[in-house]
Amino acid sequence: MNSVDNTLAVFTKLFFILNPVASIPLYLSSIQDKDQREAKRIAIEAVGLAFALAMFFLIVGDAFLSFLGIDLNAFRVAGGVILFLLGLENTLNITFREKSSSKQSRASVLIATPMLTGPGLISTIITLKQDFSMIEILAALSIAMILAYIILRSSNLLVKYVGNESLNILNKIFGLLIMSIGANMILNGATKIIKSLSEI
Repeated sequence: MNSVDNTLAVFTKLFFILNPVASIPLYLSSIQDKDQREAKRIAIEAVGLAFALAMFFLIVGDAFLSFLGIDLNAFRVAGGVILFLLGLENTLNITFREKSSSKQSRASVLIATPMLTGPGLISTIITLKQDFSMIEILAALSIAMILAYIILRSSNLLVKYVGNESLNILNKIFGLLIMSIGANMILNGATKIIKSLSEI
């Protein structure tokens, strides 16, 4: 595949894992009684923090794993499990983790992490570096974050014209796709681990 195809492939994975649709309820609750300027600030701050955190792991993630002595394929399997569980949460509307209250933390921080840049996105970014260039991942990540910002800022319109029920269905579809990406990561990581063990 050429660079454009690679970037598109990476973008597709990252955008589904970002799943900005899931952040809409928290964003809307955080901008109640806020003017447009404040609502815009919250969205910019949330996406900016999410992008900065993702960039940090894009740059130093593999070095961090090496420092801890963690095999990349083992991390790939662990990341796949996390993605599968995150997708399962979205699809079945269940939770495997305690969710923070917006009263305890700033909404922009909660949207940034774990809603946008959580363990699933971080593990995916680190493993993508084995198959794609830094430029391709950076371009795809930038586009995905820009779209996440647009979706957050359009939350009121989406709820008004699309409806909560349709957004819930879309969120479940995202969940199924995230589960598929996670299962694929588990399969790839496990296959490479088995192959390396057979060569010993």
